[in-house]
Amino acid sequence: MAIIEFIHVSKIFKRNRDEQVVLKDINLKIDTGEFVCITGSSGCGKTTMLNLILGIHSCSGGRVLVKDKPVNGVNYDCAAVFQDSLLFGWLTVAQNVEFGLKMRGIKKEERKEISLKYLEMVRLQDYKDAFVHELSGGMKQRAALSRALATEREILIFDEPFSSLDPQNREALQLELLKIKKSANKTIVMVTHSNNEALILGDRIIKLCPETGNIREAARPD
Repeated sequence: MAIIEFIHVSKIFKRNRDEQVVLKDINLKIDTGEFVCITGSSGCGKTTMLNLILGIHSCSGGRVLVKDKPVNGVNYDCAAVFQDSLLFGWLTVAQNVEFGLKMRGIKKEERKEISLKYLEMVRLQDYKDAFVHELSGGMKQRAALSRALATEREILIFDEPFSSLDPQNREALQLELLKIKKSANKTIVMVTHSNNEALILGDRIIKLCPETGNIREAARPD
């Protein structure tokens, strides 16, 4: 069953008198529990697709549906992890993970319990009281992943979260992500420049074409 659907979606950015067509007539269904990787060259619209799902951008034409409802404004069915971890430097790791829960009014003891659960999932429980500047790049991304998971949203959106990491950390986090996907049964949409990463992680790979603003290829890894 489709949890995300693009129906004849177009996106045009206007700069002064110029118009840039980034996406044109995109039709795509993403099923519940599916891990979809979106690839393609720079400027082909990969991040724009994520932003349409998240409700950061609105469609110029067509509709994006999440759970059969049109996305209008910020989409609270999703949690996102970006290339930059975007952690708060003045908070501890645990406090960063708990931040969204605190904003939702969840009580302190319950927040602690939830944050510890997801820090253990990414093997960061021993650093729960550390501050951001004390973490390596890979650990920061683990913390960002834990924060996204702690929201317990059904859909995870990843915009090249591992691209700045060294190969060893990148591979370690790829393995963590596969374990999390299997155990938590999340729907994951991830943008990556790495074809190898897409082959490792994706149930399906969507390749965008910048010349047409549409999907060049949709394939399932062998």
